[in-house]
Amino acid sequence: MARPIPYGLLLLLLLNAPAAMAGVEDAVFRDGFDRAADGEPPDLAGAEVGSYPTGALAPESRVSVSDGKGVLRLTGKARNYGDLAQVALAGETLIYDFDLYLARSGTSVAHCGFIGDTAFDSLDQNPMALWVQAKASGAVEYRGNGAWRPSGLTHPPDTWQHYRLSYRVGDPTFQLRIGAAGAPVSLGINAATPPTRIQRLLIAAGGTDGTEAALDNTELVLRTASRAVAPTVPRYQPAAEILSEVVIARQHGRYIGWPTIDRAANGDLLIVFSGDRDWHVDPYGKVFLVRSTDDGKTWGDPELVIDTPLDDRDTGLVTLQDGTVIVTFSAANWSKTKPYSQDYKRFYDSLNPAAITAWSAYWMVASQDHGYTWGPPVKIPGLVPHGPVELTDGQLLLVKSAIFSSFDVGATWPQIASIPKPIGWASDYSWPSEVHGAETATGEVVALIRYRAGSDIRLRQMTSADRGLTWSTPIATPMRGYPAHVLRLDNDWLLATYGLRVSPQSQRATLSMDHGKTWLTDREIVLSNAIPQNGGHMGYPASVQLPDGTIWTVYYQIEQAGHGEHPSLMGTHWRLRDQRDWTMLHMVTPLISSGAWRP
Repeated sequence: MARPIPYGLLLLLLLNAPAAMAGVEDAVFRDGFDRAADGEPPDLAGAEVGSYPTGALAPESRVSVSDGKGVLRLTGKARNYGDLAQVALAGETLIYDFDLYLARSGTSVAHCGFIGDTAFDSLDQNPMALWVQAKASGAVEYRGNGAWRPSGLTHPPDTWQHYRLSYRVGDPTFQLRIGAAGAPVSLGINAATPPTRIQRLLIAAGGTDGTEAALDNTELVLRTASRAVAPTVPRYQPAAEILSEVVIARQHGRYIGWPTIDRAANGDLLIVFSGDRDWHVDPYGKVFLVRSTDDGKTWGDPELVIDTPLDDRDTGLVTLQDGTVIVTFSAANWSKTKPYSQDYKRFYDSLNPAAITAWSAYWMVASQDHGYTWGPPVKIPGLVPHGPVELTDGQLLLVKSAIFSSFDVGATWPQIASIPKPIGWASDYSWPSEVHGAETATGEVVALIRYRAGSDIRLRQMTSADRGLTWSTPIATPMRGYPAHVLRLDNDWLLATYGLRVSPQSQRATLSMDHGKTWLTDREIVLSNAIPQNGGHMGYPASVQLPDGTIWTVYYQIEQAGHGEHPSLMGTHWRLRDQRDWTMLHMVTPLISSGAWRP
């Protein structure tokens, strides 16, 4: 029976893996970490894999650590209680992803074990030896220390289903989700006192229907993700508290740029970016997506969305009101204008000229399952950073010198207006350059424009009161930097994020409490300072607000001096401070910055 390719089982933030246990003879561990970029890796060199006394890994199973990621990977069949590794984990999030087949005639059992810090004589007696089973009726049950309990989830018989089980060490509950579009449910671990330490990882499958290989080719990934970096900005600022600065994705020796973040209808956070690049301009760019299923606590590995023959770049991402996720990008042809090297010239010379012509365009792809699969690319008439603006009536707007509108989820884009270049417009960039906006609570569309004329790098703003048909004359805002992303917050304020590309190079944010009429740059928020300051390649921040009110802003930036010249995908998790604190904090900001005072 056909089955999907299993997703990796993710175990995040592995601290170390000490002490050996009885090993499988052909198990191989290799230290694949880049210490300069990642710091010290988990101590996998001293770990061994083995089997629980009542079972064994199948003879064809292999365990290894994959290159550069600190990944413990099991391929082959997992039978009975195959111990994957001894570990030492406290406070981390464990994520198991696996595919399970349910035959109508029997019961398929998936054992996702993580043995805790309590002694045990059998798996049934240990509160952290979690079992999940799908019965012939389709009901999904779980157990730890005690009887089987209903999960409330279902598995249609005679089908493969993708399961995700996640647990944060020390929590009284774990989460279980079935299917890419399924909502996670929270279930008790059946322990009076949750374990504070995990000592062993197990994975197995079996059942009365003979599906002992139900987890064939399963993977368990042990890796560091969204690694926190040393703070580059004060935690407490007049209008915001910085919760963390993290590296979300790094492609070693490769260049990442132009990210956008949004929240899928199922609650996942999605980020798209252009990656696997030599440099800012080259022919090799591809569109990737990274996903978080836990509001940014952990992030998955980059997954390829699309790779055309040309440079796929300038990625945008929007989750529409009907749940459709769209990604926009440019397939750029530099063969005539910016070949940059003989290698690039040879690359372009190897392409069919008809293919270059066919792909040189702006594109959109759409997903109906929260970004797990994508439809075919569709040409669109223009491109703006971070994607089009969706209005409350479902209309999509692309704001260029010509205004394009779509009411059919991007299938067609008739031009509805044009905006002539204003008299006296002196920007070095094309008119209008890299526009992004948002609809306000009053129904206007506020758009910010990239601008540079000498030392004047203030964002320009124009407004439409009739859904894009006409626009006001652009005016200079007090915000210095470019380009901007505009987000309407839950309290109807507008949030603009932008990169300041002159000293001090940084990612910044400014609020408007009156629908874009004024911007509070006296309380400008510094989200991250670039390291090194002369790195140059940074910016394009974009933001999304979470249900708890906190905000994730993502951007590309060189993480640290000495890492090289290639930027990573980075993010800042932050929150707005109570407005009553703003005046007091504004007065003591110098003390906060010096570390002499802390609220």
